[in-house]
Amino acid sequence: MKIFKGFMFAAAVLLLAHNSFSETINMKLRYPFSNNKTTNLMYFIGKKPVLAVFFYPKCHPCEKSSKVINKIYAHYQGHLIVVGISLSKDRYDLRDFVDDMKVKYPVYRIDDKDQLKTIGGVFATPTSVIIDKKGIIAEKIIGPRSYNDMIKKIKHYITIK
Repeated sequence: MKIFKGFMFAAAVLLLAHNSFSETINMKLRYPFSNNKTTNLMYFIGKKPVLAVFFYPKCHPCEKSSKVINKIYAHYQGHLIVVGISLSKDRYDLRDFVDDMKVKYPVYRIDDKDQLKTIGGVFATPTSVIIDKKGIIAEKIIGPRSYNDMIKKIKHYITIK
């Protein structure tokens, strides 16, 4: 009986883990330089895969990563939605980051860090999350990566005709 209960507990944990990744990612985001205008990450999901990049404006690995993400955004525009999400609520730091790094992709500020639970949390920056067309988290990439490394992970989810 103990083995059966242990099996049932493990099955329930796996089922919950699967459901948490397949549920809609509901994350309220603030427009970068406004305190009252918001959008939601779930609005970007459905038509194309989404690359959501979580970062801090004063993070050196995030600065390095922004150059790679700019290149991905330019090359895969129309096939992939790229969204930068600042974990800092300081819009002045964010403006400096966007200007200094010449960020081309859309950038937002996190409204409430508790919402990061919907993607399994962000434990280091930058963290890039690939969300497929169905809204399922397909990949979570922690730390900066080279352009080629990122493309290897992304190209499985992109449809280019």
